[in-house]
Amino acid sequence: MDLLAITMVRRWRWPFWASKGSLEALLLVAGWLLGGPVGVGTLCFLLSVNLLIQPMIAATERLTSITNLGLPTRTSASAPEAG
Repeated sequence: MDLLAITMVRRWRWPFWASKGSLEALLLVAGWLLGGPVGVGTLCFLLSVNLLIQPMIAATERLTSITNLGLPTRTSASAPEAG
């Protein structure tokens, strides 16, 4: 699912939290329609994880010097392509 979210970021220039959140919300609704339980904890987890994931990726990259190979940086995502 993360690869699909990264593809959405690259193709549609959405923030990672929005693409991953929309996929998770879609899966949540599908599970509920199939008869699965949806509670307050499920909704809180969905919201908190999606709001914190992008800042945590940036913090991890900054603090540990681990290169982020999946998500484009702000400058490369917003820069116009040459040609």
